[in-house]
Amino acid sequence: VEKLARRVGSHGDDLSNLRKSLAELTNDVLKAQGGADLAYAEASKIHDLASAMDVMAEELRQELGARAVHQADGIGMSREECRSLIDDALGGALGGFAEKMQAECNKLTDGVYQDLQKECAEVAEETQRQCRSWVDGVLRKLEGLSVRTKEKLAALS
Repeated sequence: VEKLARRVGSHGDDLSNLRKSLAELTNDVLKAQGGADLAYAEASKIHDLASAMDVMAEELRQELGARAVHQADGIGMSREECRSLIDDALGGALGGFAEKMQAECNKLTDGVYQDLQKECAEVAEETQRQCRSWVDGVLRKLEGLSVRTKEKLAALS
C-alpha cells in the first residue's frame, strides 16, 4: 500500500510537471498572439496614415479649387475647366503616392501575417509533440501501475 501511495504521489508530481509545462506553452502561444496584435496595430497605423493622406488630398483639392475658381473668374476661365486642371494635377501627384502606400501596407501586412502563421503553426506542432510525449509517459506509468495493482490484488485474493 505504501508503494502504491508513493507511485500515486510520483504520478501526481508528473501531472504537476505536465501542468507547469502546459502553462509555459500557453504563455508562449500568448506571446505569439501579442506579436500578432502588435503587427496588426502597425498595419492599422499605416492604413490610417493612407486614409489621412486621402483626407488631406481632398482638403487640398478643395482649397486649391476655391483659389483657382476665384482666380479663374478674374481671367475668364470656367469653373469646370479649372476644376479639371486641379483634379488632373492632384490625381497624378497624390494618386501615385497613395498607390505606393497601399502596396507597401499590403506587403507589410502579408509578410507579418505569413510570419505569424508560420510561427503559430510551429508552436502548435511543438505543443502537440510535447503534450503527446507527456501523455504517453503518464499512460505508460499508469499502465504499469495498473498491472502491478492487479498482480497484488490477485496475490491477496
